[in-house]
Amino acid sequence: MQKHDTNHELVCPIGMRMIERWVLRVVDSDLTWYGFNWMRPAKDRRLGPGYVFFSSVLLGLLGVAIGAGAIYLFFGRMELSVFLALFSLATMFELLLHAPFAHYWNRRARMLSEGQR
Repeated sequence: MQKHDTNHELVCPIGMRMIERWVLRVVDSDLTWYGFNWMRPAKDRRLGPGYVFFSSVLLGLLGVAIGAGAIYLFFGRMELSVFLALFSLATMFELLLHAPFAHYWNRRARMLSEGQR
């Protein structure tokens, strides 16, 4: 397997190509970006680490708000340490999700800029 070959089909095994297509179908869906269309980059624009971190923190805050609301609903209070732990977990979860999305998005952006698709 060659590392930086311009022929994408030689570089990417069939199973990985299927995963890439699935990931790109998810990130291209309007439903995925519902409420966050202002963050949606052009398909040929590379996603840098700053974008991945910012979107992870932003969506992590959304997860924390939902989790904090559920904890408050069931327990009536929430300590700061629980809130910080919840925020850390939600942000790490979002980072783990965004890393493969950014990888495949950037691969497509590179191919679009090179005129391969």
